[in-house]
Amino acid sequence: MAIENQILKPNKWEYLVPILASLSILISCAIASSKKFFWNDELLSYYLITDASFSHLMNAWGDTFNQSPPLYFMLAWLWAKLFGNTELPLRLFSSLTICVAFTLVWITLRRTYNFWVTSIATLSVFGLSELILYHNVEVRMYGLFSAFCALALFQFDTINRQEKCSIKVLIANTLIHGAIVLTHLYGLFYSTAILAAFILRDRYFKIFRKNVYLSALLGWLFLLPLIPTLINQSNNQAKWFSVIDFITFTNYFIPGTKFTLFILALLLISVFIYIIKGSEQQTFATSDRNSSILVAEISLLILAGTFIAVPVFTWIVTLTIKPILNDRYIIPTIAISWPILLAYLSSRLLTEATSSQKQNEKLNWQKFFINNKHKLSLLILTLILILHPIYYAKRLGYSGPKPGINDASYGYTELPIAMEAGHDFLPRFYYSAKPSRYFHILDWDTAVKNTASAYATGNYTHLAALERQYPFINIIQSQDFIGKYDRFLVLNEEDQKWFEWKIKNNPKYQVKSLGIVEQGAVNPLELLLVQSNNKGVKKSN
Repeated sequence: MAIENQILKPNKWEYLVPILASLSILISCAIASSKKFFWNDELLSYYLITDASFSHLMNAWGDTFNQSPPLYFMLAWLWAKLFGNTELPLRLFSSLTICVAFTLVWITLRRTYNFWVTSIATLSVFGLSELILYHNVEVRMYGLFSAFCALALFQFDTINRQEKCSIKVLIANTLIHGAIVLTHLYGLFYSTAILAAFILRDRYFKIFRKNVYLSALLGWLFLLPLIPTLINQSNNQAKWFSVIDFITFTNYFIPGTKFTLFILALLLISVFIYIIKGSEQQTFATSDRNSSILVAEISLLILAGTFIAVPVFTWIVTLTIKPILNDRYIIPTIAISWPILLAYLSSRLLTEATSSQKQNEKLNWQKFFINNKHKLSLLILTLILILHPIYYAKRLGYSGPKPGINDASYGYTELPIAMEAGHDFLPRFYYSAKPSRYFHILDWDTAVKNTASAYATGNYTHLAALERQYPFINIIQSQDFIGKYDRFLVLNEEDQKWFEWKIKNNPKYQVKSLGIVEQGAVNPLELLLVQSNNKGVKKSN
């Protein structure tokens, strides 16, 4: 029997799960978005995707303040034109891509596993993962990155179920890999992981499909015209990350505390069922399963393994060459590898709980309620997982007062306010009723010497590029600022060094602390009044 005909097809009612889960994810985004303001990274995206000119967007993208391929910014720019450019519409674009990723993973797994196994495995990751729920409310590219990788998973499974791939299927595979590498710099790693999964899978089954491998490699060609720009973006002496220790690295793989508890509960339930029913009734053998389903299952597990290899490889690079690893960069590993592994685990451990629904049996809700009352626990669990994103959003605390809302209470309303930390400056400049008061101070000498900070040079590089492309933002070199103003306020975080090295320890200035005024993005912000002793300097207005 042809492998391509052995796809387990859900009935129409089963699609209620991805529909309801997507609604929950979107509602979660709307609730959480009302509790948080734009922060530094979101605003770096914001200025690109709200650019009045698409050509200027592409020109600005080529600078050094968003070191990522352009596809997300291009699509988000179109979205902003259609739906608006405030917090909620822009974040809903990310949320929608998370929904797409969930649906694609669910559909792919449902081809191999039954309804309950598929739903619980997928919902437990997308519903409980703190990383996914966080980026569900972010104006960044990680939802889109996950969606394209999920589409690649679907295509991977589709190709592996066909004895011979048509040219249309291969072209689609090329376009998908092109989209992956054009969305994030880690796209090349994940595209390679998919290619490796194809090769390893085919070696396991003793076949060779050069056209499939070539179709993935051709997707990389989309990146070629962008290589000079990407090199320019990376050749900026900026540092953002520090070395990751083993404990932190392993924590990157855990979607969250609740997810860990869920896995433990799943194991305990399986042990309980084993004890109650008796070991002789348990069957972990797979000989009764359709051989094509087993082939698909093995193929998916190989892909899960190669996706896990991506963070392992980048961690080794981080330890030996250069820090390049961040938890959000490996979100496809969480969104795809974990559901695959959980589906496999659940299909083996919960054989008794799902035994009356065969692997290829569709869910019949009427029959379910009449004859399968013992499975109500699975239904309840599914509903809990569906609703958890909304619960997460409702429990999420507010991010604090709107940045810049307390400006008038500081006094000295006629004075400019200098800031060194970009993660504090950008939100204040965006939200303040009088943004013209705020100035971000650029000082390369300070950034280079501030070796205690993993972000100082990166912060300088990004903000300097932002000033070049969007000069209406008050970003200014240190010497220009102090040459223009002899009296000003400073909002300072203790780990920022410009104020300490260039102002506080400089006998040319008198400094008066006005106390801690509020919490910054990382540390408390101290307000300081600075008066120059140099009477020859031009007075501020």
